[in-house]
Amino acid sequence: MTDAAVTGAFDEAQPVSARRNVWTLVRIAALIAIGALLVGAVRHRAAQAPLRVTHTVSLADFGLQVILPSPWNVKQEGSALGFEAVNPETGAALIGAVTVSDPPTPGLETIVDRIIERQRAQSGTVENISHGVVAIGLLDARSVKYSFLQSGQMVRARTVAVQRGPKTFTLTCIGGPAAQKSCDASVHSMTMPR
Repeated sequence: MTDAAVTGAFDEAQPVSARRNVWTLVRIAALIAIGALLVGAVRHRAAQAPLRVTHTVSLADFGLQVILPSPWNVKQEGSALGFEAVNPETGAALIGAVTVSDPPTPGLETIVDRIIERQRAQSGTVENISHGVVAIGLLDARSVKYSFLQSGQMVRARTVAVQRGPKTFTLTCIGGPAAQKSCDASVHSMTMPR
């Protein structure tokens, strides 16, 4: 092969090689851009949905679960009938208990009245009583807010009562305004299995 033939073949191969190099660079740039977009999307999603640590308290005898976020310290004494939780940031105390009534089963209004009378017997005074109705799953529940005297100071409390057959579940939050807000914000869900 002559020098002219080799030079001609090299000249023809050079544009093909240059085109390959350009396409290789375009592909690499596209992969880098896609990678940057994916990293940005993952970071954006992580910023939108932070990791949440929760405590799930299962009261199997009643068919109820209560979900609390991580600042709460939950103590469930191996019983499916109750639990206690404390929020060290606000001083809130949350107490859940399942009780079984002897027939005839009292209505929720009677149960709420008994809660207030029991508190009155313990502390001597109960003030600022207000009643309400809430729904948990498909069940109706009663809510009562009240204040009582403890160690010379008025303490706020809110109790929610739910009835299922002869069993009643009460969830009571005790503490000041910050504690009440943390209880309201922290009980993310109370769910009743079907």
